[in-house]
Amino acid sequence: MEASLVETNPAKVAAADAQIKANAGETNSGDATMRVSALNNSADPLYMDADNPLQISITSNIAGVITYEIVDKNGTPVTLPTGSTGNFVPPKVPGDVLTGLTVTPDLLTGKAIFNFAGIEVELERGQPASGDTFDLTYNETGDGDNRNILAMGELQNKKIMNGNKATFQDVYSGMLAELGAKTSNADISMQSTAILKNQSYERLQSISGVNMDEEAANLLQYQQHYSAAARVISVAGELFDTILQAAR
Repeated sequence: MEASLVETNPAKVAAADAQIKANAGETNSGDATMRVSALNNSADPLYMDADNPLQISITSNIAGVITYEIVDKNGTPVTLPTGSTGNFVPPKVPGDVLTGLTVTPDLLTGKAIFNFAGIEVELERGQPASGDTFDLTYNETGDGDNRNILAMGELQNKKIMNGNKATFQDVYSGMLAELGAKTSNADISMQSTAILKNQSYERLQSISGVNMDEEAANLLQYQQHYSAAARVISVAGELFDTILQAAR
């Protein structure tokens, strides 16, 4: 099947940012950056739209524990509605105000996940400071930084195959090597089988086959025997005629 270009309008290629964007506040004093890493449930009652953004507001970052709250566009802490889910620490139930929440970044990578409102927000790098904010807005215009395409390109370097022990390239290279080895073995096996076939045929011919040179020699021998027998008959005829003539 011949490949062809299906879409020519780059605006229709989902290569930009996620549907929800995470933007650091302009007055942030910390160096933390966040991104929306997953969109789990767009039907969540708190899921953001163009008129209802949310904000992660950092209230403290002490001893490796980040305390934060979720506020609306007016800066008012959000009350968890019925049907909305999240991985809150401490746990929250419908009717609770989403304040006093905590998350502990991984000691090795420094990353952390904020899970609420049908999305996941990842703390990519750096440390947020008390008072820092991160706006979660609906990406209505689809603008971004091509992170989707960049993330797809990075898949070739991520070990997500064979139990997170190999990359796509490793698996592809291994497949090519395996196919090459099997093809080579099949070719060697075919050549060996052909040699055995020829040897078996030659053995069969040596027992039951016809040797043309031998048959030609036998034919010449039979021809000579026939000629000799004919000569004997001819001489006998001549002698018989001579005897008859002598008796007259």
